[in-house]
Amino acid sequence: VSYFEWTQNLYQHTWDMDRVNDELSKIMTRAFTSVKDRVQAEGVTYREAAFLIGLERVAHVAELRGFI
Repeated sequence: VSYFEWTQNLYQHTWDMDRVNDELSKIMTRAFTSVKDRVQAEGVTYREAAFLIGLERVAHVAELRGFI
């Protein structure tokens, strides 16, 4: 929700509570679906799947920025 507050301040928008909850729900649903799909595809735990996804995202950004 802090990200939403930052976005609203940046663009001088105001979201009502329903909009904040809807946006948060979308993000959480996408995150859970990604983790669940990884669990099913690789047979790892939910914790391991979330960790793998996070590491891949960090590695991808590091590669894009030329760090690796």
